[in-house]
Amino acid sequence: MTGEMARSRRSPAARLLVWGFLLAALLGAAPGLTAQDYNLSNMLFLPPIYYVGDEVELRVTIRSPQIQEVAVPQELPRATWGEILSMRLLDQGNARELRIRFVAYQTGTLTLPALNLGPLVLEELSISVSSSLESEGAELEGPRDQVLLPGTQAFLVMAAGAVLLIPLIWLTIFRWGRLGLKRIIAVYREGRPFRRAIRHIRGLRSSADSMHGREFYIRLLDEIRAYLGSRFAISAFSLTTRELEQVFDSLVHNTDDRKALTRMFLHGDMVKFANLPSTITGRMSHLDQAEQIIMRMETLERRRRREDQQQHREGEGI
Repeated sequence: MTGEMARSRRSPAARLLVWGFLLAALLGAAPGLTAQDYNLSNMLFLPPIYYVGDEVELRVTIRSPQIQEVAVPQELPRATWGEILSMRLLDQGNARELRIRFVAYQTGTLTLPALNLGPLVLEELSISVSSSLESEGAELEGPRDQVLLPGTQAFLVMAAGAVLLIPLIWLTIFRWGRLGLKRIIAVYREGRPFRRAIRHIRGLRSSADSMHGREFYIRLLDEIRAYLGSRFAISAFSLTTRELEQVFDSLVHNTDDRKALTRMFLHGDMVKFANLPSTITGRMSHLDQAEQIIMRMETLERRRRREDQQQHREGEGI
């Protein structure tokens, strides 16, 4: 009986002791309300090496259970060693990347001021500002004496180049330049009939609707005759339409173009001599046909002449 009473008196004390241990364990395991629980990683400086006065960006990844609540302060912190230009946070899912732009005006290892991000306060972030001097106490060298006046070396190089280039330019102009100039003049003269015909045919477009049909076809067909006569050295103005058909057979390689030119000349003769009505639609169509046919003829003729000149040069061994 006495043993049972002793056990009953000790049991409340034992239970209190057990609860005390459990409470202490829970308090030890639970984080404090003011504890800063975060982890910093992937710290990167851009540029990696920087000097006094350089604008630098620090990037660091933050992980914390409270990461969803962090935010940059509305007012940037002040640094005694320089200036903090901006702060921003980039979302990386369960982490945030903090980017800080700053300029340091001192060298050595410096500490950023405390960064208040809401539930987290980042402290003791260090930066290392390099010195452009090779070693401490190094003195600046005085100015060196000038050996040459500014620009003298460049002038000498240009003068030497001119002395070497003048004979080459002289030879180029008088040996190959004359031949090249003759070719340029020949090409320009060769293309003159084509340029004149296209310019005049396009000029007819602006006045085609205000001209009499007879006057329009006289001018259009004369432009085609002038091109044929100048380009192929034939008396196109003295040939009748029937005689021109034979010329078309030898000069116009495209069958559709030959037929179109023949129909155009026959239609023009009917308008000029038989007072056939002429519509603005028909005139514009004939202007388009004339321009396209002349372009195709000119392309083929230039190609033929280039091939002839190439064969001639190969025959002379040029």
